[in-house]
Amino acid sequence: MNVNMLWEQNLKCEFCDAAFDDQDALKKHLRLHSRRKPYKCDDCGAKFSYNSTLEWHKKSHTGELPFKCDECREQFPQNSIT
Repeated sequence: MNVNMLWEQNLKCEFCDAAFDDQDALKKHLRLHSRRKPYKCDDCGAKFSYNSTLEWHKKSHTGELPFKCDECREQFPQNSIT
């Protein structure tokens, strides 16, 4: 067994199977289980666990479409590769 693999992701979430390699990542993840949502949209009042989710949500108010398909050139509010 690779010792580095044992060292990585040694912090386990007590509520699910998620594992993390540092305390900050685990703490951020635990917001999902605590339902703590400290980030609030000034436009509509919606609350989010993560600032990055709030920033993505704000685009729904502005109509911003920053991602463009390389094939059809259509634009979208988020990047989604399937």
